[in-house]
Amino acid sequence: MIELLDFRWSTEALRLYSLGKDGVLSLDLKSVMERAVRNQLRKIMKNEASYAFEIQGDNSGDPPRLAIDNRGLIKARIEMQVPKAEDPEIYVDVVFKVSQRDGALSARPLSIRNSSEKH
Repeated sequence: MIELLDFRWSTEALRLYSLGKDGVLSLDLKSVMERAVRNQLRKIMKNEASYAFEIQGDNSGDPPRLAIDNRGLIKARIEMQVPKAEDPEIYVDVVFKVSQRDGALSARPLSIRNSSEKH
């Protein structure tokens, strides 16, 4: 299960919960995903820090572009934008693999690429 909380310009909380025989485990996906996306953007731009991180769709009234399957693959479309600015949005498609080890969840990026699709 994934908890998603967006405000006007950004995703404020993105947390994964795993319900199993050992109880409930959780992982702060926002920090993992945002760090990976920003590291990728730093390679192609200088002002990535001014861009807000958001899961595409949630604030617009559309369903969030976020899914997890039974194998632990998370696919999402990230929208990076500068609030109240004329800078263009940047869309990034990501795939992360979630795994459990020693009673803790972790996620690692499998794919981070600029999206050719705008919406």
